[in-house]
Amino acid sequence: MDSAGLVILLGALAILLSRRVPIGIGALVAQGVSIGVLDWVPSLQRHPELWVFLGATWVVKAGLVPALIWRGFSVWPDAHYRDPALPLWAYAGGLFLWAVVYHVVRVLDTTGLVSSPVLVTEGLATVFVGLFTVVARRHFLSQVMSLMVVENGLVLLARALAGSLPAILEWGLLIDVGLLGVVALWINRRLHHLFRTADTGVLKRLRG
Repeated sequence: MDSAGLVILLGALAILLSRRVPIGIGALVAQGVSIGVLDWVPSLQRHPELWVFLGATWVVKAGLVPALIWRGFSVWPDAHYRDPALPLWAYAGGLFLWAVVYHVVRVLDTTGLVSSPVLVTEGLATVFVGLFTVVARRHFLSQVMSLMVVENGLVLLARALAGSLPAILEWGLLIDVGLLGVVALWINRRLHHLFRTADTGVLKRLRG
């Protein structure tokens, strides 16, 4: 399952570095498929009923949310064409966060509480990359994709630390992610109608 975690981390890095919404959407699809594989595939032989959860995970995370983001992008592609390049401080901050992840995982590994140090590393790194992307990117849909990365990273981290999540929590996360996609599409429309752009930097104009 470490390979699924690696795909999730690489998807987070693709969203951070690509600066193009279509590439970010493809990374979200890959992350959604990997989350489903990581969470449910190992238990399918013993519990065939988990196909319902696997299907729901793929429908929401690899289908619904990426499709909603694509819908927002396709209506006004010029508004989301490309994010500005990352400043130099962003790369320095990224190296610092990676050092933090490495140190935290080493400390946790000595406690014997971690079943898979590799998954913990990938989960923490994914969360930090997602949070970092929220700060570094200005276009609204890029920030929404970054929040999805954070959520996927938290699921990966919970899997590494706890082994699995309660079914009711899994359903709650899927509903929350689906609502995020719907609300994000609505906000994207409002932002473009009011300011003719998807750059959240224009919200500074609202300050009195």
